[in-house]
Amino acid sequence: MQVQVKKIPVVAEDESSLRSATPPGKLEWSLAALVGIVVAAAIYGSVAFHYFNPPAGYFFSGAVQFDQQYYMVLARAVFDFGNGLVYSNPFSLHPTEFYYSHLFILGLGWLYQLTKIDISVLFHAAGVVFTVTTFVSLFAFVASIETSRKWRTWMFLFCALGGGAGWLSAVLTRTREMAVGAPLTDMSENALNALLQRGEWLDSISQSSIFPNEAYYHTIMFIGLALLAKKRIGSFAICLAVMWWSHPFYGVELTAIVCTLVLLTCVSSPANTFATIKRYSICAVPALMGLGYYLGFLNTVPEHRDLVELWKTFNCKVTLKSYPAHYHVFLLLPPLLVLSNRSRARWLLHSEDGRFLTAFVLAVFALMNHNWLLPPTQPAHFSRGYLLVGLILLSFKLLQQLPKASLPGKFFSSNVVLACWLLFTIPDNVIGIYKWAFNLTGYHPVTTKATSWMPAELAAVRDYLQSTKEKAPLIASKLQFQYMEQYLMRTTGSRCYLSHVATPSFAERTADMIRYMGGNDPGFLDRYDVDYLLMDAKDESHHINDPRIKLVVRGKDFAFYKVLPVKS
Repeated sequence: MQVQVKKIPVVAEDESSLRSATPPGKLEWSLAALVGIVVAAAIYGSVAFHYFNPPAGYFFSGAVQFDQQYYMVLARAVFDFGNGLVYSNPFSLHPTEFYYSHLFILGLGWLYQLTKIDISVLFHAAGVVFTVTTFVSLFAFVASIETSRKWRTWMFLFCALGGGAGWLSAVLTRTREMAVGAPLTDMSENALNALLQRGEWLDSISQSSIFPNEAYYHTIMFIGLALLAKKRIGSFAICLAVMWWSHPFYGVELTAIVCTLVLLTCVSSPANTFATIKRYSICAVPALMGLGYYLGFLNTVPEHRDLVELWKTFNCKVTLKSYPAHYHVFLLLPPLLVLSNRSRARWLLHSEDGRFLTAFVLAVFALMNHNWLLPPTQPAHFSRGYLLVGLILLSFKLLQQLPKASLPGKFFSSNVVLACWLLFTIPDNVIGIYKWAFNLTGYHPVTTKATSWMPAELAAVRDYLQSTKEKAPLIASKLQFQYMEQYLMRTTGSRCYLSHVATPSFAERTADMIRYMGGNDPGFLDRYDVDYLLMDAKDESHHINDPRIKLVVRGKDFAFYKVLPVKS
């Protein structure tokens, strides 16, 4: 006698009936592009404003944050200190050994080589393009796991425009101040501080688009996730290779996601373990090549090893106390919905979408908090909005499984409720973009403004260096002028003794410069073969009488000197 076993669906019929399978149409793709255009206009419209409206006595450097100059300097190094495919560290005293190759930097370097347009202009133009492609690829990712037009649209809008609840913390702070009669503090600053907590500082996709390179990484990441969700493994492997070539952190992250997905798939279907591993095995090729390059080849370069040890000392940990401000409702919905219904718990592991999103969230969360078990390597950099995206998608996929006739089902499927909810999540992004791109007081207000506004007299230094046509002259200065040095590196192709934490032997160089500035290292200039000095205009006692030093440009805060060669 045959016994028929009735299969129990992971999602009941009345729950899944909320969905109506509709392929994405032109209107939806246009909406995704439009959102990208609006965000790009807000960010890069602010950047353009700075070019034409600098404070009196200053000009805009072309960067809204200190690390942006670093990427521009690297782009110039693609040909100044490289061969167009591999380049050296331009912050090295002897940038002759080619060992770096990153796709975004290569593309920017080639554009500069072909057009000779200011790299900052090219950098921000790339930001406009990749901001739009970020949101289009984000929609492609959402569409790969959601067939309902209604839910697909709302999920995309939340992922694209949603942010944290730091603004709510700022409102509560202001309310307390008014209640006790305390001095009122800056609300936008309080909103940003609620999110920072010395940890994650770009918790949403919109805010990450402030940085062109991040927008590029997001574009590749979401394309890869869409391909992975559609099980186009060969194409995904190519995308994974591009990701590794672009940035090691993102390469690790995308690799971790696919590895977690394979693990969960094997757990849910043990009988198909071999077939599953075989199907995804091609992904090991780009992952091993990436690991071989970063952990193998680059570790043979002493200067790179020195930098890695320095970078490990940076405190970029995500603090748990900042999680409510970052993820608010989306931090609670998935566990509540899963724990309250057994079928939804089964859905996480036994449905393709549930398994995929579970792998996505678990992998990102683990990397963001790997300092719990492993030596920390800037764990906060593994989010950049990905955890928020994962939690949003997981929340909405679980909400769809609420019975349609139930009060919660009606409530969360209401367009009015969803619109109000979306509006609740947007203010942090508005504040973040305003603080970073327009007000120039983001993560580190002092250094952010210092790297954005260059003293007007520095233009004369730039013009002088360009007129000499010297090949990579070496400029030495106090660390306080590092952003001015980076600007000169970008615009003149010069080298700098100490201008960024990417400088090999950073601590040693800093100590040497301090000794020289104190008049305790007379052999400094000859030992490092310095061509120019960029010094504090008010601190000349140690070198003003040196006959080898000739004043070239004097600014309000700095003095630029030429170091004359030793007479034979």
